[in-house]
Amino acid sequence: MVLGTQDIQNISRRGALVSGPFLPVPASPATVPVTQIGPGHGEPDTVFLHGLFSSNSMWRAMSRLQDPLHAIALPLPGHFPWNTTPEETAALLGDFVFLETWREAIRTRTDRKVTLVAHSTGAFAAMKMAALWPDLVERIVLFGAFSCGVTAAARSASASIVTLPLAGGMLFRMLYELWLYSPALYDRGLATAKAAGLGKSARLSPERAMHADLRRSNPESMRAVVRWLRATSIADDIAGISVPATVVIGTTDPVVGAREQIELARALPRGTAIICDVGHLPMFEAPELVRRLVVQPKWISRAG
Repeated sequence: MVLGTQDIQNISRRGALVSGPFLPVPASPATVPVTQIGPGHGEPDTVFLHGLFSSNSMWRAMSRLQDPLHAIALPLPGHFPWNTTPEETAALLGDFVFLETWREAIRTRTDRKVTLVAHSTGAFAAMKMAALWPDLVERIVLFGAFSCGVTAAARSASASIVTLPLAGGMLFRMLYELWLYSPALYDRGLATAKAAGLGKSARLSPERAMHADLRRSNPESMRAVVRWLRATSIADDIAGISVPATVVIGTTDPVVGAREQIELARALPRGTAIICDVGHLPMFEAPELVRRLVVQPKWISRAG
C-alpha cells in the first residue's frame, strides 16, 4: 500500500481520518466463524483460507464454478468476522493455536480429507496444517505463498512500522484507517499488490465486499498478526509436508517474488509450480484462472 502526503492532507481538510467505519462484531476466540462457499449441499471437500489484510470475501468468485464446490472459508484471527481482541488474537497465534480451532471447524463438518486453497499468510498457515495433520489434508493449492514470515514481513513497510517504539501502534492504525477511508484510497492501496497496469481496472464485487469486511476489523488485532508473522517461520516444516502441493506463482507478484515461490515449490516434496502472468491477487486479477486452478486435475507434473 503506497499513499502520498497529499492523500493525508486532503483527508485532514475533511476532519477526522475515519468517522466510525470500524464495526466490531463480538466473537468467541474459541469458535471460528465459518463462511459457506457455493451451494452448501453435502460435506465440504474444499477449505479456503485468506491472507493478512484480506477476508473471506476474496473467494466469492469461487461460488460461480461450473461444477459447484462443497466448500467453506475460514478467517484468520482478528479478521472479520472473527473479531477477536488484540489480546485474544495474540493468544490464538502463539504456537499456531488457531489451527486447532480451524481443524475443529473442519472436523465438525466432515470426516474426509479436504483440499486447502490458501493465499499468502493463509498459505503459510495451510502448509503448517498439512505438516501437522496429513490425515486432514488431501492437497494444498497455494497463491502468493512463502515459508518464512520473518523475510516476508521484512519487505513490508507496514510491518516495519509495527515495531517502531512508542509511535508504531499509532502510525499503523493511522495508515490502516487511511487506506480504508474511501473506495478510491482502498483501490489505490490494493492496486500496489496487483500486476502493473491493473490499478485502473473495473472493481469486482468481492473487492468491495472485502473493503467492507476490513472496515469491521480491529486495526490493533491486525497489528498483532503482523507482529506474529515477523517472528514466525515454517521453513523447517516444508520437508515434512507429504501431501500434493500446487504453488501458483505470479510472475509479476510485487509482494512475494516469483523466485522465492519457485524455490518453495521445489522444496515441497510433492510440489508443483504453475507460473501465471498475474500479481499477488489473482482471485481479483484473473478470477476465471483461479477457478480453473482450484478444480485442476491432479496429474500436473511436478516442478523441476
